[in-house]
Amino acid sequence: IGKTVKRIPANFMTSSNDSVRRILFEENSTCETIGAKAFSGTLMSDISLPNSLVTIEAEAFKDCT
Repeated sequence: IGKTVKRIPANFMTSSNDSVRRILFEENSTCETIGAKAFSGTLMSDISLPNSLVTIEAEAFKDCT
């Protein structure tokens, strides 16, 4: 995810994205918010959250494996 992305919107990726296993933020990311259900239902099992993150909305990672 690009370092200038400030917000990942709600429902950004859903269970239909069955190939997503890992989420990477660019170094010095400025992302502050991950929206509701942004990655809900994906097969993601690895994420490293940026230091800039302030808010993770409801069910952002619900049912991730």
